[in-house]
Amino acid sequence: MSSRLGHSRVAFTLDMYSADVPDLDKQAAEDIGGLFLPKPDHEPREEQ
Repeated sequence: MSSRLGHSRVAFTLDMYSADVPDLDKQAAEDIGGLFLPKPDHEPREEQ
């Protein structure tokens, strides 16, 4: 992959693209959680 991107070292490629992985993981977790959990800005309705 490094050579296809024109990088001379694999370490450079890893440094460039692995820095964004934690942010992607967080966003993915929030997206999946949103499918199953109520959104934080909505309060549950009280039963009357």
